[in-house]
Amino acid sequence: ALTIATIAAIQGKQIDDTVAITGTIYPNGLIGQIGGVYEKGSALANQGVKLFLVPIGQSIAVSYEQQVEESRRGNFVFQRIHYVPTEIDLNKYFFDLTKMEVKEVNSIEEALPYLIK
Repeated sequence: ALTIATIAAIQGKQIDDTVAITGTIYPNGLIGQIGGVYEKGSALANQGVKLFLVPIGQSIAVSYEQQVEESRRGNFVFQRIHYVPTEIDLNKYFFDLTKMEVKEVNSIEEALPYLIK
C-alpha cells in the first residue's frame, strides 16, 4: 500500500478507498505472497472495501476442520482427532458475505488501475 501511495503522490492522483491491496513488493515490481490473507479479508469486509487485491495464488485459502472419532473400550473412551483440509474460495466467500470481490494481481503495474483514480 505504501508503494501505491507513493506513486499516487508523485502523479498527483487520489487512491480509491474502496480498494485494498496486500502482498510483498519486490524490487522488480512483482507482488509476492504473504500470510493471513483470510484474516486481512475478514478485517476489510465490513469496512466498505469493495475490491481486495491479493498476490497470485492467494485467492484460495486452506482451513483445517477438526473431526473427532470416538470409540469405547470397557469404561474408557478414546478419541482420535483429525484435521481435514478444506479449500475456501475467498472471492466467493467474501462476495457472498459482504459483496467484496477478491482479485489476484501479479505486479504493481497490474494493480495500479484498480487503486488510483
